Amino acid sequence: MPGPVGLVVLYIALTYTLNTILAMVLRALSAEGRMGAEPVKVFGVVASLSMFTPLASLYLLSLLYPASLRFPEFIAGWLRLGARPIALFLLAPLPPIAAALLCLGALWVLGMLDADRLRLATGSEHPISWGVLRVAGLGYAAGLTANAVLALGEEYGWRAFMSVLLVDRLGLAIPMSMLIVGAVWGLWHVPLVAAARPVVSRLAPWARPIHIPVSYVALCTILSYPLYLLLTSSHSILPPAAFHGAVNALWRLPQFVVRLSRERMRRDLAVSSLAATASLSTVIPVTQLLVEVVSNAFQ
Repeated sequence: MPGPVGLVVLYIALTYTLNTILAMVLRALSAEGRMGAEPVKVFGVVASLSMFTPLASLYLLSLLYPASLRFPEFIAGWLRLGARPIALFLLAPLPPIAAALLCLGALWVLGMLDADRLRLATGSEHPISWGVLRVAGLGYAAGLTANAVLALGEEYGWRAFMSVLLVDRLGLAIPMSMLIVGAVWGLWHVPLVAAARPVVSRLAPWARPIHIPVSYVALCTILSYPLYLLLTSSHSILPPAAFHGAVNALWRLPQFVVRLSRERMRRDLAVSSLAATASLSTVIPVTQLLVEVVSNAFQ
């Protein structure tokens, strides 16, 4: 029977394997021209399926080592309801939504916001508008509903299993644990995104192959702590699922509307990446504040 380190290694190997298989299927569909006229939708379906590979990996792990992981009890144990979990569930989408709006504002101030693409996505050419707020509202609704359901597959694996195992059973410091989870979680995305290169080029034509792993590792590392904080403060998987769902609903928008000049591509990319990272980092203190407010309200 493996110890905590062995369980983590096996879990990572399983979920990477399953995600790579999906990436190979996607690449085959693309190569054979079977993605039809809507490759973005096909990619969305496969990407949605991939979000359940962490959960599927836990199930396989429970079959291999039932004494170490009792799957039904594990799933049910984190589906806790109550005043605090529900309050945090309803508030959890707000930090990533606020960060996305802040990023749009930063791009506008820097003169790097593509007004035509923003109008295509929101119906407005200005980041401070009813159109953008309407999209933010839709992101909030998606974060609490369909996107939350999809995010459960990942949150059970990366948060309830891996993060908790690293902190509670291995005794690693939270910052170190979040760095490990962020790196592993970020690189886990790479095979599927790389397999959908034509789709990625359409949504973010400025992206280069090296940007995929770097951006995902940075994104996932920043998000790992607020997601872990929501999990441990509520003892429920639902708040981090809502937070994650809102991220998936809205954080493609800044990437879609950023404008980079060909003459100053490297400079613009560095500036926009810095603006996005700074904006996204605000989710940490905002989430901490929300957790503190809810904890004080439901002592």
